[in-house]
Amino acid sequence: MAGQVDVAEFAHRYGPRVDGWRMLSTQTKRGRLAQVFGQDALALCRAAWAAGTPVWIREIEAVALLRQILVQTYYLHTDTPGREVIKKRDADDEGVPPGQLRLASPYDPDARWAAKGEDLFWMGYKVHLTETCDTPPEAEAGGPSTPNLITDVFTTDATVPDVNATAPVQQRLAEHGVTPGEHYLDSGYPSADLITAALKQGTRMVTPVLLDHSAQAKAHAGFDKNAFTIDWKARQVRCPAGKSSVHWNPVKQHGTDAIVITFSVLTCRPCPFQEQCTTAARGVGRHGPALLRA
Repeated sequence: MAGQVDVAEFAHRYGPRVDGWRMLSTQTKRGRLAQVFGQDALALCRAAWAAGTPVWIREIEAVALLRQILVQTYYLHTDTPGREVIKKRDADDEGVPPGQLRLASPYDPDARWAAKGEDLFWMGYKVHLTETCDTPPEAEAGGPSTPNLITDVFTTDATVPDVNATAPVQQRLAEHGVTPGEHYLDSGYPSADLITAALKQGTRMVTPVLLDHSAQAKAHAGFDKNAFTIDWKARQVRCPAGKSSVHWNPVKQHGTDAIVITFSVLTCRPCPFQEQCTTAARGVGRHGPALLRA
């Protein structure tokens, strides 16, 4: 049959769930296995899309998902001797999709990778919990206390910034008749617009608001964060030179929620405004809570 695949080790490699494996011990071994994964995925996709293969094969959800992961993760090119080579994509060279679009699991197409700080990484979702925090008068007088109650549970994919959850959570609380007079949140949730809108609805947001502590803002020289245009919907930032960021990653910096924006090395190195933007040795390093890292 056209498009038939016969790979003896497929059952050995892909029989158990991948998340049940132990990670290989060295980067070299992991890189070699990633290369094998790419070659196998390419062989399967070519078989599924071969001329004589029944159309229903490529309409299977798992097959379509495999093709999407292959395109997002690997890059097919021809080397100098003319051989076809498949390699894992590099963000600076071949480019990778933004985090909110990049598939992270063959078992759950909605799961995404996220990071907080340098040590915490996870693949999945974010959950935002709202609970009561009242102290009833009888408890203040030394009487029995009452437990706090969870009034809302709101889940997003892992790449959605906390600030995007604030308005939906407050709307859900209002719909359920439990609008708080004071809403206590950490620094990842507020913005000036959200604070003003909540106040008009009778809710006072009690939360720290982050300031721009970048070297540029302190020195009143170069480009501070206000010089960058943020597209919250597209999750991209445009720099003063008109270039767009390539990564948008919610993180935790010194215990505070932030969003780290990354610009491509190929964009920043030749930029005539580089000295006004960053003091990093490589010319591409800049960071600050709640907005930029380039």
